[in-house]
Formats: sequence, C-alpha cells, structure tokens
Amino acid sequence: MPFFVIKKGLVLLEWKYFPTPKILDPNLPNTMAIPNTDTIWNIRRMVKRVQKYFEKYGPLVFQGVEVRAPKALGEIDYMTNRELIDLKVSSHQPNKTQTFQVLMYYLMAYYSGEPQFRAIQYLTLLNPRRGIAYRVAINGK
Repeated sequence: MPFFVIKKGLVLLEWKYFPTPKILDPNLPNTMAIPNTDTIWNIRRMVKRVQKYFEKYGPLVFQGVEVRAPKALGEIDYMTNRELIDLKVSSHQPNKTQTFQVLMYYLMAYYSGEPQFRAIQYLTLLNPRRGIAYRVAINGK
C-alpha cells in the first residue's frame, strides 16, 4: 500500500473521529499532523497482517454488518463463512469489555434470523498491532 494512500486515510480519520489526540497535533487545531515514516510503516504492517489472516482463514464475506437487538445496536467488523471478527488495535491483551462486545455481536447476529449468521463457528478478536488473533470455537458446532 503506497504511503500517500495511508496519509489520505489518516486525513479521513481526522475528519471522522476528530479529535484523535494520537494523530492530531494539539498545537495545530483542525490540522492533520504529518505522519512520520515509522507511523506509515506500522500502518502498512498492520494492513498486511489483516490481509494474511484472511488469506489463511477464508475469504472476507461481510464487512461492517450492522446487527440489532432490542435496545442494542452493533457493527460486526468482518465476517468470513465461519467466523465473526472484531478488529482491535491495542498494545494490550483483550479485556472483558471487548470480549463481551464480540459475544454480544454474535448473539445479536445469531438471533436475527439471518441464515448466514447461523454458520458462525468462531469468534475472533484480531489485533494486527500485536500480530495476534484471539480465536475461540463456539461449542456445539
């Protein structure tokens, strides 16, 4: 992925998630700090790790799928034919809130009545920053 594509992506992040202190320069309000070569290299590495994961565990079937339940709304980051995947970019291991979140997405999807969600066999928290996938099989499948 070319550096200029990553730089443009960071500009879009600023627009969508303003303010994001790690990306924005606090001394330049509403202005994107120019990402250095290391930042761009790290983003490229994370993108490659996600691509390799999908090459190994199956093609991407859905992306950004919204799931609903009474008084709840969620968005599944990625899904293959057998796996629901939530992307987490953190330097830490998953916490109970993140684990609960992916479980709730699965339950909302499973009980939505949509047949493609009945085939889910694995729940995964994918962390390309650490290069780790926390993957658990769903019992009974």
